[in-house]
Amino acid sequence: QGPNRLVRWTKPIMSGSSHHEVVHAFRGTQNQVSQHHEGILENIWRFLEDLRVPTEATTSRSEGRIVTLPKDFLDWYVPRSAQSPTWELRSAAEETQLHKHLATLHNLGIPTFLREQQPTSLSKFSATLEVLLEEDCLPQPGSTRNTFWAALQEGLVQFAVAAVAEVAVLLFGPTANSTLIAIYDASGYSLADCHWKMSLRINCIELAVTHETARHARGLIIERLQKAWPKILRETWAKPLLFQVEQRPWESEVLESEKHQRMVWCDVAQGESMLPENCPLVPYALLHVVTQSGGLAQLRHMKMADDLPNEAWAQLGSLWTAAERATDLWHARVPRPTSHATAGRQTDGSQGGPSVAHASTPIAQSPSAVAPVQAQDQHSGWVEYRTSEGRPYYHKQSTGETVWELNEVPNLTVVNDKAPAASSDHQVEGWKVVHKSGGVPHYYYNSVTNESSWELPEGQTLIQ
Repeated sequence: QGPNRLVRWTKPIMSGSSHHEVVHAFRGTQNQVSQHHEGILENIWRFLEDLRVPTEATTSRSEGRIVTLPKDFLDWYVPRSAQSPTWELRSAAEETQLHKHLATLHNLGIPTFLREQQPTSLSKFSATLEVLLEEDCLPQPGSTRNTFWAALQEGLVQFAVAAVAEVAVLLFGPTANSTLIAIYDASGYSLADCHWKMSLRINCIELAVTHETARHARGLIIERLQKAWPKILRETWAKPLLFQVEQRPWESEVLESEKHQRMVWCDVAQGESMLPENCPLVPYALLHVVTQSGGLAQLRHMKMADDLPNEAWAQLGSLWTAAERATDLWHARVPRPTSHATAGRQTDGSQGGPSVAHASTPIAQSPSAVAPVQAQDQHSGWVEYRTSEGRPYYHKQSTGETVWELNEVPNLTVVNDKAPAASSDHQVEGWKVVHKSGGVPHYYYNSVTNESSWELPEGQTLIQ
């Protein structure tokens, strides 16, 4: 059981079972482990053993980064005497090092089953989809199946990301018009379900939410997927998808957030026998998503994604967030005019002169009470919004004013949420560098146009 025996250790994957055994780490042709790697595995064993919380102890911080294994499941680095092992990451450096070790084990072909425990407060804005496939629609193994699978993945990613991006704009307003979304894939044959399935994790890496907002967002995502599905179903890639309840597609396929989520590079074990799925969660794409008026989302694959180190991919794919507070909901930043601040027209619909309510006097309402941006007067800065009842009102961000009516009817035009491309003869102020932690490269953000980019647009200068 010592660390120098790790690569030769075979034991039951479920305590008390003698029927289902898996070799978790060994030399041989099944993976890339050789004598040269024994030192690497010993270092990983020592690292995890140092982080493991004693069985009789409790974690020191309720908001700490806690890592667990599935119930009654013991991996190769866990002492046989340990019951329900738990690991606590005490610093960002330890978190980064764990991600590196998980990537190393994945590259060696050694399955790992660690799960991250969700903090009690905030997490990244995320959605997880799992949908079964009709096996009769799958081509035979070979190049045809590979082409079919690639088209299926890309079609589902575009369809699902568009729905997630639309909900993000609904909840967070123009802040989410231009955002970075990391996609992770764990698709393949499910031993537990005895079916092929598509499995995606979609993380909006710049948005942090409470668990209440996450639950509300799941319902909104399902609504948008269901609304768009009849049209999408006509596309070839969508035909193999098989729903648990055919009359209510996506209701069961968009998973509820669980207390424990698998980590990037890790597999899952399911069923009574805790059989590994052999489908680890791996990076698929990093997208820059721009949501235009009308909910149309434009997806662009980031050029620098291929240069991201493994630990950065793992950090982006984690639901843990470094944010200290949740991203402001849109209704909290752009309140409707309030009755006590209205000098003319009243909220009951009576007519009168123009009225003003400042952003410092918000009114409590649900996140869905305010619709996204509809139109704006490009000269005066007034932007039109509509309540959930369809009633228009106007907000001016530069002054914080919100009114039911304007003194003069402006020439309102539809907002183009995508900022015009900058060129050498068109200087746009507001560009600044945004630095990320954990090995994630910096990118550029324009606070005026709400545009983000990996590279500084040609001819533009930074805010000093």
